[in-house]
Amino acid sequence: LAASGQLFVITKEDTITCFAGQPVAQPPRHDTDTHLTTASLSADSTAAARRLIQSAGRRRGYAVVWGLQDGQLLEAIIRESDFQVIGVDGNAELVNQLRGRFDQLGLYGSRVCLLVGDGDSVQLPPYLADLVITEAPERIFPAAEPAAEPAAVDFECLRPYGGAFCAIANAD
Repeated sequence: LAASGQLFVITKEDTITCFAGQPVAQPPRHDTDTHLTTASLSADSTAAARRLIQSAGRRRGYAVVWGLQDGQLLEAIIRESDFQVIGVDGNAELVNQLRGRFDQLGLYGSRVCLLVGDGDSVQLPPYLADLVITEAPERIFPAAEPAAEPAAVDFECLRPYGGAFCAIANAD
């Protein structure tokens, strides 16, 4: 990309380099992962994220989380992989709370994006996601109440070859 007399190059390793007329002795480096601490995550969320990432068979690309509870699994996916994560939930208050949390961590907009809605109202591009998961499997698969309407999930965002949909069931 060329703009304002500068050339920006994006590499396969996800680094961005700017070439301009004046050399810079010590160019700034930005690493969002330095903001992450393990204090806020449960061991269960971290273990679940590792299993999901292993099931996906890849550590980078796009992950979509349909249905959020507390953002623990979503944050663990970010911490344990290089996925760009999109979270979708119908609870606007929860989504705004999580936006603030990830913004404080320096991750909102760079590694995570959160949307209010469901599979009927949020239209993601087809075949975008390498991994589709949920923090709330009971809302997507309401086995306890046969009359309950499952939450709408857009599975068209999942890559048809190599994409993985994973849900972790509660032990109950």
